[in-house]
Amino acid sequence: MEVFVISLFNRYNKKSLIKKANKLFNQNKYLEALECYNEILEIDPDYIDIWYNKAVVLGELERFQDAIEAYDKTLELDSNFLNAWYNKGNALTKIENYQDAIKSYDNALKIDSNHFSVWYNKGFALAELNKNEEALESYDQALKIDPNHVDTLYNKGITLAKLNRELEALDSYDKALKINPNNPRTWNNKGLTLEKLGKNQKALDSYDKALKINPNNPRTWNNKGFTLAKLDKYSEALDCYNNALKINQHDAVTLYNKGNTLRKLNKYQEALESYDQTLKIDPKFSYAWNNRGITLGKLGKHQEALNSFDTALKIDQKNVEAWYNKGSTLEDIGKDQEALKCFDKALKIDSEYEPALKAKKEISEGKIN
Repeated sequence: MEVFVISLFNRYNKKSLIKKANKLFNQNKYLEALECYNEILEIDPDYIDIWYNKAVVLGELERFQDAIEAYDKTLELDSNFLNAWYNKGNALTKIENYQDAIKSYDNALKIDSNHFSVWYNKGFALAELNKNEEALESYDQALKIDPNHVDTLYNKGITLAKLNRELEALDSYDKALKINPNNPRTWNNKGLTLEKLGKNQKALDSYDKALKINPNNPRTWNNKGFTLAKLDKYSEALDCYNNALKINQHDAVTLYNKGNTLRKLNKYQEALESYDQTLKIDPKFSYAWNNRGITLGKLGKHQEALNSFDTALKIDQKNVEAWYNKGSTLEDIGKDQEALKCFDKALKIDSEYEPALKAKKEISEGKIN
């Protein structure tokens, strides 16, 4: 009789706890919901749906490793639980374990090969591993199921651009923009692709459209500035970089690009300040050290310039420009033999590096004359 009473009590208590837990979950009270799910599992440790719900709650709490363990328990009880495989893959993606995430997505696809979100998220995980061809295949599978999914078209464009298939990338961005013309990210990335194709004016048009939708994106301001600088519109480029830095004053790439533009405008002291700010944020930015060295040379500070080139080369011994610029500075102060060694180092990395070939020839001809 006692066992029967306890059994009835547990059954009633379990139903009550499930109702309470689900209500708490729907109210986003995840910690309290988790407590309820744990109580239910004490009563019924093999309750599959509760293990799954517990895993989902742990994911909402960003306790991804715990969530993965709860999904594993769910799958131990039912290896054909589609959403458990899918969400386990998502949790693994959150902790950047993309390889295992892909395995989880593959298990989900064995159960349902037409699951759009699985194909989409698998594509994302593959792209993060730079498995771009495979990522493209996954995005294409997703698009067979939903051809008008804007984010898939956008990510497909990014993947195609990584594979240097710029025209196809543009086509993917254009399809996305037909569906949603108000997505600034797509306009920005279309601009990047157009700039890569040398279509700089069209790239600027894309950036302007992105900025009209979202004028507070520092990356788009930076990208517009970079394209303007390529067109020798340095004052306009500088305005763009300043706009970007108003939004994010700690962006090393923008500060670096600003330094390059100031140098083109012969504003060497301001350029130097910009490079110094860059290097405070990212002290291992080899090209910033290199360009800082060039600027110091323009200011007649040759020893400081050489120190800057040396720092660039400590970070990246294959920085061809730094070897060349170090050689040019040594030549400027009359150390031709040391300069030649630097030019040889540059040519060892890139045998067709024209500035080093020319400088080496000039020193040799100077000796003969």
